[in-house]
Amino acid sequence: MKNRDTGKYAFRVSIGGSGGNTKAAGLEIEEEQEMRQHVLELGYAVRAATRDKNRKGLFKVNQRSIVRVVKP
Repeated sequence: MKNRDTGKYAFRVSIGGSGGNTKAAGLEIEEEQEMRQHVLELGYAVRAATRDKNRKGLFKVNQRSIVRVVKP
């Protein structure tokens, strides 16, 4: 995600839930491995979109649309 205020590109994660879908509630993480840890181990949601941009939003393991994780 690009932060329009700073121009910085980063993964944006949050706990999710009520108010979780805001920039203020999220963390910006630059490293993919750190983002994976937050999502896979700490239960955070990550803002993502499909390649064709038809679906986008917050996605969480075993909840909204992350059904499989492919580890490198």
